Amino acid sequence: MRPPGRGWRAGFAATLLWATTAATFLQFAIGVLAPFLAADLALSRTQIGLLTSVLFGVGALGSPIAGPLVDRLGGRRLLLGLFAVAGLGVLGVSASPSYPVLVTAVAVGGLATATTNPVTNALIADHLASGQRGVVMGVKQSGVQMGSLLAGLALPSLALALGWRGALVVAAIALLAGIAATVAVVPPDPITSVQRSQRSAVAPTPAERRFGRWLAAYALLMGGALAAVGAFVVLYSVEALGYPEDVAGLAAAVIGLVGVVSRVLWGRIAESLRTVTAPLVALAAAAVVSQAIIWSATVGPRALLWVGVVAYGASAVAWNTVAMLGIVREVRGEKTGWASGVYQTAFYSGFVVAPLAFGWLVDLTGSYDAGWAFVTGLFAVATLISWRWHAADRGPRAGRRGPPRARPPRRGRGADAPAG
Repeated sequence: MRPPGRGWRAGFAATLLWATTAATFLQFAIGVLAPFLAADLALSRTQIGLLTSVLFGVGALGSPIAGPLVDRLGGRRLLLGLFAVAGLGVLGVSASPSYPVLVTAVAVGGLATATTNPVTNALIADHLASGQRGVVMGVKQSGVQMGSLLAGLALPSLALALGWRGALVVAAIALLAGIAATVAVVPPDPITSVQRSQRSAVAPTPAERRFGRWLAAYALLMGGALAAVGAFVVLYSVEALGYPEDVAGLAAAVIGLVGVVSRVLWGRIAESLRTVTAPLVALAAAAVVSQAIIWSATVGPRALLWVGVVAYGASAVAWNTVAMLGIVREVRGEKTGWASGVYQTAFYSGFVVAPLAFGWLVDLTGSYDAGWAFVTGLFAVATLISWRWHAADRGPRAGRRGPPRARPPRRGRGADAPAG
């Protein structure tokens, strides 16, 4: 039985927030500690860049496996595994004596990345009723920005005091503390392993498959654009706009801070709307505008950069929460892991490909214009796709009154009879 009360929900949300932070922390740690890694292990920029590609490549390849595994084994068990693997991956990086060992440790961390959304979405579907999910979804999705903030604030100082290896040991201990939080806060899975195995064998419905295809296309484009901006906005601010490094770094910090607030707010807004497709259209369109403002700083006042990054944090960073809410709303509980895995495979594929394409375009042309045009194009195509999706989605919903797919409060997946 789910423990009642706001106090429990706050602890539950905090645990999921830390899970997302733990699963995504390594990508930020690599970037923040790159100077230390390069000096100590004699790494080139290409080798450092490959670490991020390996991390998200494993995440993309592992997501189709992680999703059904969550459906079969349950969210609580996999959450314990997520914290363990995330902590071990960071410890492995801290102990790496050579580049091949470092790559292997990063790949281990990628396994935690692969399970993030399937695990956390399944737990929200299991233990929260409709009307309680939006804010918690926004809080847990803010873990990505939390990882960026903690890595940027804590790791440099710890690395100077303890060395980069010691800094990562401290970080790994903090991540592993999520195991204790899971044991204390997250209730046992609501159905038995046998029941879960039977439910996981049920095939997705045609409507669920259509939803998965639309969401995957959207996530591929939006995720790719998001990764490219994250990889190059600071370097663009230095090389194209002439900002000093410390000021340019604030562009990433502003995006992260605004993103934390916008994810929580958009989670609350989206839960009150008839369909998640409407806010997804709005957020993609706003991302086009915000990206264009960032780009226009090369020909207009440099201050346009700051207008653009604030708008970007409020739009392009927030869509992920709405997409996750769509999964727990539109897909049956026993298929939450499957749908999350489909989404996450596309999302991380964009992370692997788009930053490489952006960098190649900049190197090829000697200008950031081609890179920004590429990213703006990704956002624009995502807007068109989501508009088509929204138009198709409105048809069967047009005659309805009230919120779509309203479900009675439930205490777990076992309360819903399997469909199909």
